[in-house]
Amino acid sequence: MHLRRDDRTAQTPPLPRRPPTAKIAALSSLFSTEARTEVVAAVREAESLTSAEFVVVVRREADPHWGAAALFGFVISAATLMVLLFADTEFATHFIPLDLAVAFVAGVALFRVTPFASRFFVLPRHRKNAAVQAAKAAFYDLGISKTRDRSGVLLYFAMAERVAVIVEDVGLDTKRVGAEWSAAVSTAETGIALNDSATIAKSILSMGKALSGLYPRKDDDENELPDEMVAQ
Repeated sequence: MHLRRDDRTAQTPPLPRRPPTAKIAALSSLFSTEARTEVVAAVREAESLTSAEFVVVVRREADPHWGAAALFGFVISAATLMVLLFADTEFATHFIPLDLAVAFVAGVALFRVTPFASRFFVLPRHRKNAAVQAAKAAFYDLGISKTRDRSGVLLYFAMAERVAVIVEDVGLDTKRVGAEWSAAVSTAETGIALNDSATIAKSILSMGKALSGLYPRKDDDENELPDEMVAQ
């Protein structure tokens, strides 16, 4: 998904290559030192091709989804009630309200500590909306809208939701870039779906190449935004 919003180093090292069999599977992989190194290298190489500035943000979750957590807690509580009512074992009835309350709290806690819970219990459109709102907030919080040519690009990745949101500033008309830009955005979406930093790095470099035709790097370009990945 992508949205539109209203002295770089002279030479950067090439994007490091990985063995074809190397994969990142753990949820924490995008926070690893290797992933950060790949992303920084990709940002610097992309910015050596275009006047656009890239900022990469990786969040463990775009939103806590408390509504879904409460619903999950209610389901656990209801299941507990069924067990108490129909199990062969007798239970003290005056403890049932407490048991149900404990089951509800346990369900909410289980939802919150399970990384993939939101992908199963939150509707896709709600996950996307949460990521979009979080990306818009990050765009302004990080000052991406303050570049000289309004040429900032935010790549926002929500890991729990497995959603990528691309926000470009008003100085970039990506519709004119066409299919090449769309393909780069699609690669970014694949990267977060696979939790693969190499694919995300590839998408950044593809965006730089796609923008280089209409927005080539200028002689007086300065590096106005940090290259390091923002990860929380």
